[in-house]
Amino acid sequence: MKLKVIGTGSSGNCYLLENDTEALLIECGLPLAAIKRGMGYKMTKLKACIVSHSHKDHARSVKELKWCGLRTIGPEGTEATIIVKGECTLNLGGFKIRPLPVQHDVPCMAYVVDHPDMGRLLFVTDTYAFPYTVKGLNHILMEANYCDRKLEQNIADGLIPDSLRQRIVTSHMEIGMAVTHLASQYLSRVRDILLIHLSGSNSDPADFKAQVEAATGIPTQVATAGVEMELNVEPY
Repeated sequence: MKLKVIGTGSSGNCYLLENDTEALLIECGLPLAAIKRGMGYKMTKLKACIVSHSHKDHARSVKELKWCGLRTIGPEGTEATIIVKGECTLNLGGFKIRPLPVQHDVPCMAYVVDHPDMGRLLFVTDTYAFPYTVKGLNHILMEANYCDRKLEQNIADGLIPDSLRQRIVTSHMEIGMAVTHLASQYLSRVRDILLIHLSGSNSDPADFKAQVEAATGIPTQVATAGVEMELNVEPY
């Protein structure tokens, strides 16, 4: 199974899981044309698109994907084909999808995705905390949006209005909290960690990567558009 980052961050989030026969979109926060281009126009492979929440940088193209006949899955407010309100299990092709409610300023879901080709993947974004421990993980995509120190310095320097502080800290994952949640998971089978949705001004990608690797001992990458990863159940 291959993971491709089509977009990440406040400009638009979209991630693609695909093998030779089927694919799953995670988020659709880009224009449909950009999503199609990022997929190499292989739309017929898609089984569904799962969406974390209704904000445009995550759900911009939900309606267009529905018009294309694709099943979309998301919480209330996303206008998805299938609205999920709590924990459940959905089977779409070879993908088994389990949403987990998390805290944001609108209804929001993390997702556990299983597929025989990759094992079990955890996707968490746009929440300040993740109150679950998930067994059997092989891959983790976790938001590491900002660093408290950089946020406070940017506010002190007048680069970010003080009025934004409360929204950021109550709706996004701080790197220290991300490290805590990652270290608390069952990591014995985890092959790789991808840090997603980093703030352009309040993060330090190299430092975030180093902190996560030091805490977990697991190879970690920072998501940028165009990054591709092979997601295997075993390391080789």
